[in-house]
Amino acid sequence: MKVTFLVQAGITSALKELMQGFDEFYWAVAWGTENKLAVDLVSDKKKIKRLIFGTHFYQSDPNLLERFKNEKFARVMPNDATGTFHPKVYLFIKGDKAAVVVGSANFTNGAMNKNNEAAVLIEGATTDET
Repeated sequence: MKVTFLVQAGITSALKELMQGFDEFYWAVAWGTENKLAVDLVSDKKKIKRLIFGTHFYQSDPNLLERFKNEKFARVMPNDATGTFHPKVYLFIKGDKAAVVVGSANFTNGAMNKNNEAAVLIEGATTDET
């Protein structure tokens, strides 16, 4: 297993490389907006196995949510008075290989372009215990 610490542009670069190199995406992200990776995500719909965006505080872009509205793999986590849906987990699978990015970066323009974000990239086999 390999663990890499990522900051700022490294998160965007890692996500782009993982999107290109892996066959299955399983994501749970608090918020999503149009950003430079959104076009790639939409064009890779066949790779998405599970995609969940939150809507708390109205931070997710309705236009991005609309792109996945009728997809069986997509879910929108509605506002809930018991707490805020707040994960930032991007899991990728290809055969027996797995990679996951976990950190502070939502799938937003701010996180992908200007915020000070941090994450870890964990790469290994699907059978590895993390």
